[in-house]
Amino acid sequence: MRIKVPQDKFHLCVSLLQPSRPIFCTSKNADGSDHVAPFSWLSPASYKPPKVALALQNERSANLSQSLVNIRREGEFVINLPHRGQEQKLVQASFLQGDYACKFDRTGFTRLDTQTVKPVSIEECKASLSCRVIRLLEDFGDHTLILADIVEASYEEECYGDDLCPRLDQMEPLISLREYRFDDHQRHEFIDSAKSYLVDVYYDENHESWKKG
Repeated sequence: MRIKVPQDKFHLCVSLLQPSRPIFCTSKNADGSDHVAPFSWLSPASYKPPKVALALQNERSANLSQSLVNIRREGEFVINLPHRGQEQKLVQASFLQGDYACKFDRTGFTRLDTQTVKPVSIEECKASLSCRVIRLLEDFGDHTLILADIVEASYEEECYGDDLCPRLDQMEPLISLREYRFDDHQRHEFIDSAKSYLVDVYYDENHESWKKG
């Protein structure tokens, strides 16, 4: 039986779009130090030329994203793609700095300089996309939508095919489903992405029909 989402829980309807693929976003703090935080509201926005859309919490949400503060100021950021085995660091990157001068240091990740933007990428991630902001849509809700050009991309050759899709026999992407919060820890549920399957769908007699979708 299909039911409607009630108004008192209507904000949860975006969870119907789960699961998501989280990323590490690296940016530059005002003092020049490196910042890293995990996000999952990322989408391709154009193929030629390649562009992305990233949504980050703004002043109207419960917490203003420091990454958004940095991106507003600098106009640049790097998307780093984590893989299975980096779950702990992914969640820990969302915590406050604690005793560390910057959040990047707490992760223990290795900084990898990029050629086109100031923020560093993460050497331990199998791929990264350097991005430069085109436009910020601020009046969008409790998140600001960041539209950006991809100006540089790099990847580990053995982990991706010629079409740049992941090779699951070499690397499993992190796929996130949900999280639970407790007084002393968080519990995150991930999906095992080790298997794929093929489906053949044949054209009808009008072979041009696939272009009209």
